Amino acid sequence: MPSSALEAQLHYLAPLPIYDHVKPYGLLVPPPPSQPRTNIQTCPYNGIVITDLRRCETEMSLDTAGFEFIKHRSSCDFDLKESIEEQYLQESSDLLKAELGAESIYVFDYTVRANEDV
Repeated sequence: MPSSALEAQLHYLAPLPIYDHVKPYGLLVPPPPSQPRTNIQTCPYNGIVITDLRRCETEMSLDTAGFEFIKHRSSCDFDLKESIEEQYLQESSDLLKAELGAESIYVFDYTVRANEDV
């Protein structure tokens, strides 16, 4: 195992027959009285190797790894919701179009993670 890797236990979606008919879901809002907040059940997998990829960024490509690193500095002010919605989403779409050769990009959701103290 490379020195930049570690072994961990990860929890994945349990292979239950219900998922053949019903998609796994988790609600972020209070559910109706008769509906559970989630139908997700997980099971643990041991010995999963997690590798720090910061030293091998150039080795990753969309074709071989399913993702790749793209260096880009945004001009968005992430403290302003309007800046994210009006600037960053368009900036991200334009970047993806250029990198992937796509004709169109549709951003259907986004999440801003911020420190509570900010």
